[in-house]
Parts: sequence; C-alpha cells; structure tokens
Amino acid sequence: MITSHHPCTPNPDSCATSPTEEAETTEKKPRRRYLPAAKRKQEILDAALTEFASNGYSSTTMESIAATAKISKAGIYAHYRSKEEIFQALMMTVLTPVKPVDSSWMPETENPSVEEIVDAFLAQQYDKLEDPAVLTTFRLLISESVRVPELIQHWHSHVIDRRVQRDQEIVDECVRRGLLRKSPITDNFFLAAAPSLQWVILAVLFNDTDTDRLHNLRHAHRELLLELLRPLAV
Repeated sequence: MITSHHPCTPNPDSCATSPTEEAETTEKKPRRRYLPAAKRKQEILDAALTEFASNGYSSTTMESIAATAKISKAGIYAHYRSKEEIFQALMMTVLTPVKPVDSSWMPETENPSVEEIVDAFLAQQYDKLEDPAVLTTFRLLISESVRVPELIQHWHSHVIDRRVQRDQEIVDECVRRGLLRKSPITDNFFLAAAPSLQWVILAVLFNDTDTDRLHNLRHAHRELLLELLRPLAV
C-alpha cells in the first residue's frame, strides 16, 4: 500500500535533520568564551577605551562597551557597576607607573651608582609611553576632566600625589647616604619628570608620537639628570 502525502502536509522524513546537518548547526552556534576574571576585565577595559576615544565619555554606554567587548551587558556588570567605575579603572591601570605607586624603584644593589639610580627612575617615566593606550587615556583625561572632575581627582590623589611623595622620600634617602648631590632638583624632585611630561603633552595635543624622538629625549633626559645629581668630587 502506497501512502500519499497531501501537498500542504510536510513529509515527516523530509523534516528530519541528518547528523551532518545537526553538526553544522552546532558549529554555527557562538560559543561563550570562559576567561579568567583578570583577562575578562582587561577585555572590558580595552573595549571601553575604544568607545571613550571614539564617542566621548558622555555618549558611551554600558551597552556600547558590551557590544565592543562582544559580551553581554550582564557580563560587564559582573565586573563593573558603572561606566564611571570603568573609566576610573582605566586611569588606575593605564596611567600608573610600572611598579606600584608606594614601591621603591631604587636598584637593589647596596650602593648603586648615580647612573643606576637615574636609569631606574627613568624606567618609571618612559617604559609605558610607547603604549598607544597610555596616550589615548591621557587624551581622555584632558578632554573629560571638566565632565568627571571627581574621577580625575581620585586618580591624581591616589596615583600622582602618592608617587611624587614616594619619589621624594627615595631621593632624600639617596642624598642622606651621599649617593646623590643635594641641589634644588633633589629638594623638589617632581621637577625631574618635566621632560617626559612635556613629551606627553605634545604627543596628546599634536599627535607627535615619533618613537625615535622619544628615545632621543630619554637619552638627553638621562644626561641632564646625571649632570644635576652626580656627587661633586671631593
């Protein structure tokens, strides 16, 4: 007996999905990437930096950050409560010295030379400046300072002020031990960062990010500090 099917009635056999088709369907489904919390947070910060730089702080939303990071909005809220917290995290991670702000950058040798001391200090100043994210974040800091002054102040008090204070303590100890010459620059050591700060300002304002120029500046900065800090011969 032959069973016929009405033209409008689907054939059960034709609706069945073959194993090959099932495999293809499974492969097409996006798979959620499980990452350690630290890596996931870095992905969010990278996406936020892209959004802030492209659209500005005010126009950026948690939804747009999530879309750029390719995760759900809930995935962002699992790590950050607001875009204000993300913006603050950007400044605290990108615009910080290589070492923790309260740590010492002094060489670990018992009596380091003035060259070793200067090189260690300059590493704090220059090692991160070739990272494009640093200059992008500095641009954000300048452009958004009026809109989010409390976030800028938090970064300044928790990073800049503490780093300046720690640098001064380190240099005062070096002067006391006779490793550096006492001078107006050791009494006001924040002035020692002036050349690198000038480069940041010019790079942000004029997009001048020539790495050769940066390397030449670092060399000249080193020679200047050696001239100012080297103990006088007795």
